[in-house]
Amino acid sequence: MAFQIKLNEQELSIQGVQFQTKKEYTIMKNSLGSSMYEGFEPTKDMVQLLKDIHDGKKSRNDILSFVLEN
Repeated sequence: MAFQIKLNEQELSIQGVQFQTKKEYTIMKNSLGSSMYEGFEPTKDMVQLLKDIHDGKKSRNDILSFVLEN
């Protein structure tokens, strides 16, 4: 069975993580789609981490910590 990602165009949310603008939502959706094509299965926690990095709340080093912990 293929991985299903939860997208909500009305709420601008991906895997339950809400984005502020349609542009941010679309950029993240496209980026995740490209990664999923290569086998990546984004969790809610990973989408939130990527959003936080984009928003400047976390650093790219947090990705390494996340991957090593999970």
